[in-house]
Amino acid sequence: MKMKKIRKFRQDKKGVSSLFIAIFIALLSIMLISTLFVSLVISSSALTENLRLEQEKMQESIKLQGPNGMELLPDQATVKSLRVKNNGAIPVRIRALYIGQEFICDPSEAPNQDTFIAPGKEKWIDLFFDHPNLPVILDDDIIESLWTVTTERGTRSSETGADIQFGKPGETTLPQFYIGPLMIFFDMFNWKSADGEWQSGWTIPKTADAVTWRILLRNVDQRQITLRDTSFFNLVCNNNIPNNILDWYIDDDAARRVFNPGQYHYVHFTVDKNGKPQGINSFQEWTSCINFLVLTGIFEDGSYIGQTIPFEAVLVTPEPELTITANPSIVPPGYGTESKSLITVTLTDSLGTPIPNSLVHFSTNLGAITEFSITDLDGVAQVTFTAGLVTGRATLTATSQGASDSTTVTVRR
Repeated sequence: MKMKKIRKFRQDKKGVSSLFIAIFIALLSIMLISTLFVSLVISSSALTENLRLEQEKMQESIKLQGPNGMELLPDQATVKSLRVKNNGAIPVRIRALYIGQEFICDPSEAPNQDTFIAPGKEKWIDLFFDHPNLPVILDDDIIESLWTVTTERGTRSSETGADIQFGKPGETTLPQFYIGPLMIFFDMFNWKSADGEWQSGWTIPKTADAVTWRILLRNVDQRQITLRDTSFFNLVCNNNIPNNILDWYIDDDAARRVFNPGQYHYVHFTVDKNGKPQGINSFQEWTSCINFLVLTGIFEDGSYIGQTIPFEAVLVTPEPELTITANPSIVPPGYGTESKSLITVTLTDSLGTPIPNSLVHFSTNLGAITEFSITDLDGVAQVTFTAGLVTGRATLTATSQGASDSTTVTVRR
C-alpha cells in the first residue's frame, strides 16, 4: 500500500514538471515574439526616420556664392562673413565650415546669429566672432584651399577661396588691371609693420617702420611664370621732391614666386636694395604717392617678361592716436560676470576725428580676451577680458593702423 502511494506521488510529480516546462516554454515564446515585435517596430521607426531624413536631404541644395562671396573688413585681409545661397526646396541650417581638411567653426554658435536659410534665399554667415579658429585671415593657402559649408543634414557645397571671392574665369567683378601676363587686384592691397596685422594699403602712417607690402596677382597666361628677385614695388612722392622715392624688393622664397596658369599669389615686398627693412619716415605727413609695381620674370619656355603696373595713390598720414581703458581695473579670479572687465579702445586721427571701421587687435599676458574688434562710427571698439583662475596683473595691449596702447587689470582675491 505504501509503495503504491510513492509511485502515485512520483507520477503526479512528473505531471507537474511537464506542465511547468510547457508553461515556461510558452512564456519564453511570448517574450521572444514580443521582443521581436518591439525590435521590428523600432527598426521600422528608425528606417522611417532615415527615409524621411534622406528625402529631406534630397530636397536640400546649397551654394557658396561668388564672386564677391566674402565680406572683408576694411583691412581687406580679414573675412567678416561668407555668402551662402539655398537653392533647395526646404529650409536649411548651416552648421559647419571647413577650409581644406580643417574644421574651422560651427557658424550657428555665433552670438545672435541664425544660420537658417529659406528656400531660394541667400544669407551672409558671420565668421567674425570669438572662436579659437577665427578670424580667417586671407593668405595664399586660404585663397587656394577648398572652402566647404555643410548643413545639419550633411548637405555640402565646396569652392576654392579664389572662386568664392573672385569668381570663376569670366565671372570676376573686383577691380583689376593687367597689361601683360599678370593681373593685379587693387582691392587686395595691404601693408604691415614688422609682425603687426595687415592694414589696407591705401593709407599708411608716417611712423610705420619695417614695412612689408603685399599685392595679390593672378597669372592670366597659359604658361608658368617665375618672378625674379629684381621685382620691386615703389612709392613716388607726388610733390616732385628730388630723391623722394622708396623701393621695396620682392622677399618671397623661390617656391612662392612660381605662378601656374590661373593661379593666385600674394607677392610680398619687404626690403630695400641693400636687403634691409625700411619705413617711410622720409615722406611728409599728408603726402600722396604714385605707386609702381615692376615685375620681372621668366616663362617656362625660357622667354623673359617685364611688366610695370602704375596705380595710385597711397596717402601718408600722421600716426593715429589710440587709447585703451579697462572697467573695472580690479577683478577677482574666475569666469563669472564679476571676473570680467570691459576693455574700450578709442581711435582718432591727429585732429581728434574718430576713425571708424578699423580693425583692432587685442592681446593679454594673463587671462583671456577677445582678439579682434572693429571701431564704430565714433572710433570706439570694445571687447571683454575674463580673468581666469590665475592671480596677478594682466597687461592688455591694443593695436590698430600702427598705433598701440596698453592698460592693466589686476586679478586678485
